[in-house]
Formats: sequence, structure tokens, C-alpha cells
Amino acid sequence: MPSVQEREALLFSVALERPAAERAAFLAAICGNDSALQQRLAALLAAHEQGNVALDEGPAGASAPAAKATVKIVVADAPNYGGGLVFGR
Repeated sequence: MPSVQEREALLFSVALERPAAERAAFLAAICGNDSALQQRLAALLAAHEQGNVALDEGPAGASAPAAKATVKIVVADAPNYGGGLVFGR
């Protein structure tokens, strides 16, 4: 028997495959009298549809600045100080 989280994940993925206009009716049918489950799944679907707005857009819908390129520095001749050295007494 699947866990509660596995069941919700499965129901979410099945609901996601349905057209957006049919999802509310699908949730009502599949959740039956479990209104808490229906609300959780509806909230997950709404969040999924909204996407990562905080990451995609800046304030008032402005585009976020492009990420700057990173630089990888490789030091081939780095000294090996060895592990486990004790300094002091």
C-alpha cells in the first residue's frame, strides 16, 4: 500500500496530465469526501501552474538580470601540506 505522500504524488501527476479545465472535476471525483486532500492537490496544481515566479521575474514583472559566468581556477602546483599536522606544543 502506498504511503500518503506517494498517493498524493501519484494523484498530482495524473491530474497534471489532464487539461487545466478538467482538473477541478477530476479532483472532486478522485478525492471523494476527503476535502483536505482535494485542497492540497489543488494548491499543488496552482503552484505548478504559477511556476517559479520568484526566480523568473524581478519586482513588478521585470526580468531578472542574467547570471554572470563563473570562473574555475585550477592550481596544479598547489603545495601539499599533508593532513594531521600538529602546530604548537
